[in-house]
Amino acid sequence: MKKKFSISYALVFLVATLSLSNFFGADKFFAERNDSLGFIVSLSSFLLFAACLVYMAYRIYADEKSNSNLRVSFAPFEWVYAQSAKLATTKSVENTASKSLVNNMRGSNHG
Repeated sequence: MKKKFSISYALVFLVATLSLSNFFGADKFFAERNDSLGFIVSLSSFLLFAACLVYMAYRIYADEKSNSNLRVSFAPFEWVYAQSAKLATTKSVENTASKSLVNNMRGSNHG
């Protein structure tokens, strides 16, 4: 089954690629300057790359769970999925309530 193109997933993939490139390019900071800047660039690039990988893994996990194709449960992703479901439900209820209030106010102004 073909998945829809997601701009956020493409953006995260681009950021992950650039951060991995910076990670491997940080050795020139060590060679040229021999100070802590190379270490900072390497560490921050690695952490950004790891965060992007976790985000992409979660998106795949959420897609598989929503399609009922999930084979293995992963506790941290389950917790995030449950929190996002609660947030989506809360926002849906708030939007429905605010639309109902606006419609009631419009109906009373016209009557």
